[in-house]
Amino acid sequence: MAKSQLGAALLGAQPPPSAAPTWRLIRDVLVACLASLHFGLALGFTSPCLKPIREELLGDSAPRAALVGSIVNVGALLGALLLGGVLAERCGRRAALALSAVPSVAGWALIAFALDSEPYGFVMLLAGRLLSGVAVGIGSFATPLYVNEIAPAALRGGLGTINQLMIVSGILLAYIAGAALVAGPELLGWQGWRWAAAASAAPLTLLAMCASCIDESPRWLAKRQRLEEAEAALRNLRGQKADIAEEMAEITAASLSAAAGGGSGGFGMLCDQSLRPQLTAAIGLQVLCQLSGINSVTFFAGDILAAAGFPDANFNAILLQLVQLGVTGISALLVDRLGRKPLYATAAGTCCIS
Repeated sequence: MAKSQLGAALLGAQPPPSAAPTWRLIRDVLVACLASLHFGLALGFTSPCLKPIREELLGDSAPRAALVGSIVNVGALLGALLLGGVLAERCGRRAALALSAVPSVAGWALIAFALDSEPYGFVMLLAGRLLSGVAVGIGSFATPLYVNEIAPAALRGGLGTINQLMIVSGILLAYIAGAALVAGPELLGWQGWRWAAAASAAPLTLLAMCASCIDESPRWLAKRQRLEEAEAALRNLRGQKADIAEEMAEITAASLSAAAGGGSGGFGMLCDQSLRPQLTAAIGLQVLCQLSGINSVTFFAGDILAAAGFPDANFNAILLQLVQLGVTGISALLVDRLGRKPLYATAAGTCCIS
């Protein structure tokens, strides 16, 4: 079986030959989605680790612990709104992903080295969670943008779900590693939760090291009128023997149209009445997902399950996350076959039943 055919089989799709994924495309998507893995680690860190942190640094204060757990959302909001778009547009998608490692490493270092004395430990934890949230916000903007721009149209759904698959994998990894480290003995004078924090900086550190090896988005390059570089990047992504003339013409036309429109994308699209139904549906689905409270469950799964009477809360949190990972994997295989609407309807119905 040819490599491109095997790649298509792994993605669960049956694309036409011109849209078959190359190993270089899959590599670039996986490297970019290291930011999504970090996203999951940041969300899942507090479930197994917040209890020992609360006992050691927060005076067993539940309100302080809740603030430490949830402030990552504030950082993610700031990172996405103030930095993600600016970096992705001005510096490129690769650079935005690589630069997200800066707040990530700084944030996790503050958490890992948080002082035992009051109030410095609490302040360091808050600042660390805020900075790791900023990294999450930059990555949550740049990763899906980059993946969608380098993916062939026929595979955009399947490749796009790798982003979510890596997020839930990160949460699962945080639950498993955090529970194991917290339950184990101190190593080199460090408690397990400090090692879990230090390890959480690894995905974006690795991404920053590998960013120069992946291809820049051809659409961003074309938008910058760097058409020769855009064509070279597209050929790398589609394979040296692939016919990219039609796709390159579409990318060039789109970049010229955007330039002629004076850059009316972004928030200006909200005023376009022809796009309002699609935007309302897309944004509404995201808002409803957040209002379901899933982030709160993720942050505090251990505490919630313990309060519900489960004897081993961390173990049951891992089981809960395994279910989410399995369902996400099934969705990745089905999204390009069944379409988005049936999956959305199934998810909404299951959410209502639960």
